[in-house]
Amino acid sequence: MKSPRQNSDCWDQFWRTGRDSCCSEQEDSAHAQRIREQWVELFAGIESNNKVLDLCTGNGAVLRVALECLNRTGFPVALYGVDSAAIAPDPSDVDRAQAELMFVRASVTDLPFADGSFDVISSQFGIEYAPVDAAVPEIMRVLKRGGVGRFVTHASDGVLAAGAAAEIADIHSLMNEIRIFPAAIEALTLAREVERDPSGATASQVGRATQAHEAFQERLARIGDGWRKRSAITVYRDTGSILQHTYLNRRLFPVDVLLDKVRETEQSVNLHRDRLQSLLDSAFDRESCEQLVFECRRHGAREYEFRPVLASDDTSQLGWVITTSK
Repeated sequence: MKSPRQNSDCWDQFWRTGRDSCCSEQEDSAHAQRIREQWVELFAGIESNNKVLDLCTGNGAVLRVALECLNRTGFPVALYGVDSAAIAPDPSDVDRAQAELMFVRASVTDLPFADGSFDVISSQFGIEYAPVDAAVPEIMRVLKRGGVGRFVTHASDGVLAAGAAAEIADIHSLMNEIRIFPAAIEALTLAREVERDPSGATASQVGRATQAHEAFQERLARIGDGWRKRSAITVYRDTGSILQHTYLNRRLFPVDVLLDKVRETEQSVNLHRDRLQSLLDSAFDRESCEQLVFECRRHGAREYEFRPVLASDDTSQLGWVITTSK
């Protein structure tokens, strides 16, 4: 079984964007609906006063589905979301008369709850990042007798993993072939050097600044000409837009501020790449599902199954859904 790749910085940065769920740019609405169906099916059986725990919750996408299902039943429940990253959920629209909603920062391998606390435990694209042999004992410990756990994971040979791999390849091209960030730093540094004292600039300084400007513009053009065809379409679009805006407005800010903006943008791209690599490193294959089921059995599961979640074309795979009851 693969060892999960850990990088909390990439997840902290991702959740600060306000996204509810963790998905590749390649995931379309039809794929998202297939994932959503797994949760609608689970939460359709929820009962009054049940307690639900969503692990690796992000900003609460699965709990939002639970709330929608509750709106149809009218049952009061308690919903808890746990994540080890710095999440930023917005529970302002929750009807507190119907649902208690709480988010806790904690590790899935050390849950701050009493034994048998929860009727339902869920996790969407999260359990795969945890060490299964340490996470499952905690999950089964806090699951009530008769409770149900469901875990949806990426599939290692699925379309979302393939999309992540394509995005990583595009980011590699941006960093190592186009080399947009070193070009932006050189162009800004040399342009501001000349512009600080135009009358005192030497011909050599002007020539180097002009050459750096042209090289930077050529790289921007390479981004602009092909960003719509890229898998990492948002990375290319946003990077080009931010760097172009920074360069065009360079006279308004000290050079250190300009260079910090370039480095901040570069770091954001690197963190996005790390998140995608984590997905690839941690995505489940059949053996991973079998290992998770084995650990659930060891720690008290009575029933268990796993099956593929198919994409909207009904042929390719999105992920796996593993269900267990205690």
